[in-house]
Amino acid sequence: MRVLAVKQTNGAGRRSIPTTTRPCRQPPPWQATLYILTDVWGNASSQHAVGQQAKGTLAAARATIARALGCKPTELSFANGATEANHLAVCGLHAAAPEGRHRGVFSAIEHAAHLKLVRALAARGGAAVARRNHYGAGY
Repeated sequence: MRVLAVKQTNGAGRRSIPTTTRPCRQPPPWQATLYILTDVWGNASSQHAVGQQAKGTLAAARATIARALGCKPTELSFANGATEANHLAVCGLHAAAPEGRHRGVFSAIEHAAHLKLVRALAARGGAAVARRNHYGAGY
């Protein structure tokens, strides 16, 4: 059994919390991140050596994640941030919806980027959009 030391919030020192986890066999994620940030910083679309190294590293990561998820590497999309990822998800759901079922319900306090996307989908036709007010508690 491993022991995890946790600093108490009152500053009275440390207390031990036993855990039943075992060490990961893979390197910790921060090591992979550090490697990418320091050694594989090139643009994966570039033809130069560092870009090609990044392309190979990206392909290996894609294959590893695909195996873990049980899908094909070509079925994965990596996004640069939350807005891009959310747009990919909403557009994918919209495109996959059966005919006559292109509807979206968004909160009145939704992020402006999402509301802009929904308005654009509605303007293209075929997407009904409902905007719901939130309750005082933020939901």
